[in-house]
This record gives sequence, C-alpha cells and structure tokens, in this order.
Amino acid sequence: SDFIGYDALNSYASPSYYVQKIFSDYLGNKIVPATVENIPVQNAPLTKEDSTKGIKSKQVPTIFYSVTMNDITGIIYLKVVNTISKKQTIKITIDGTEKISPQATLVVIKSDKPTDTNSISDPQKIVPVTSTIKGLKNSFSQSFAPYSITVMKIQTK
Repeated sequence: SDFIGYDALNSYASPSYYVQKIFSDYLGNKIVPATVENIPVQNAPLTKEDSTKGIKSKQVPTIFYSVTMNDITGIIYLKVVNTISKKQTIKITIDGTEKISPQATLVVIKSDKPTDTNSISDPQKIVPVTSTIKGLKNSFSQSFAPYSITVMKIQTK
C-alpha cells in the first residue's frame, strides 16, 4: 500500500509507514538469544489446491517476534506482532544479557480491525503510541493488544 496519502491540501501517513518507521528506528545490530513461551497457534487457511489434494491444515503461530541489541548502547529491542483479534500474554526470557533495566519504553501501533487504515478524514486513526512499563526482569510476562505491533526498548545494566 501507499506510505503517504494526499489530496490537493492535505497528506497523511499510512499504518504501513508507521510500522516501517518504528522498525527502522528501533533496530539492533546483534541478535539476542531469547525464549518465548505460550505462543498460541491457529490453523493456516487452506487453498483450493490444498483441499483437492487432501492436504490438512498446518498449525501456525499467532505471535511473531525478534530480539536484537545495539551492542554500543546496550539497548535491546523486542519486537512482537500479534496477528489475531485477542489480547495475548506470553512469557519472554532474555538469555543474551546479564541483567536488564526494570523499566522499558513501549511503542505500540494497533487497530480494532485488520482492515482499518488512516485517511484524509481520519489521518490519526492508527498511529504509534509510546508509554513506559515497569517491573521487568530477564524473564517476564507481557500482554500484547489485538492486531498490534509492539516494540519494547529495554536498557541493559
């Protein structure tokens, strides 16, 4: 989709633009070992060809994630995508560092429906929202909003 929409007088950024922006702003240069538990799965949709060949549906995850670190600043970037309409809580253990700060910055972009988008009449319908969370340890549980992309910016000690 287009990253920027416009008419003769106005312009707006698409949700895709914001996702690409936060993914590029919060980017590590080193992969950090991590363990994630409780990732729910769902049946992948079958194509017509699969159905005619008798292929059974595969189980696919509903949460996708990556954990990277900027090895100069020591900041860890945990990126999580929740692909379904339910809030999901998963347990995350960051194995690649001695100790993390108990406080992190959370950047979330989400929508009520996967078909939602920004428009000239509603240019701020889907935008990143930044907040702070506390109480983190190297192993913690975190909830992720429905149809969301979350970046956690975690400082190592």
